[in-house]
Amino acid sequence: MSTAEYRVTFGQKYRGETHPSFPEAHPDGWLTIVAEDRGQARAAAAAKLGREWCDMYGPESWPHVSHYFPLGELGRIDAASAVLPGRPVTCDRCGGPRFAIYRDPVATAWRIQCSACEEVTLL
Repeated sequence: MSTAEYRVTFGQKYRGETHPSFPEAHPDGWLTIVAEDRGQARAAAAAKLGREWCDMYGPESWPHVSHYFPLGELGRIDAASAVLPGRPVTCDRCGGPRFAIYRDPVATAWRIQCSACEEVTLL
């Protein structure tokens, strides 16, 4: 089945506050979720972000609003596998599922975070 990119944006609250599960959240950027459909993308957003996000844009509407988000992509999640290609699905430390994938601006690398023990691996 084919996939599409859905962009999740964040409210103005995160201009000055740290997001509880995605510290990179900022109203001038977005989190990309690669999913088979909007339902799968919403489920991934709920699993990673809870209710702490503003809007989700699909591929059909994104070209019309992308200019409002000058910081660009803040992170990326693959809703189906939740890991980057070629990476194990389970955590090396606890065996739990790896889920969060996002760009670490300080280390200039991609981070994969275990959703069980929150162990972080830089790629």
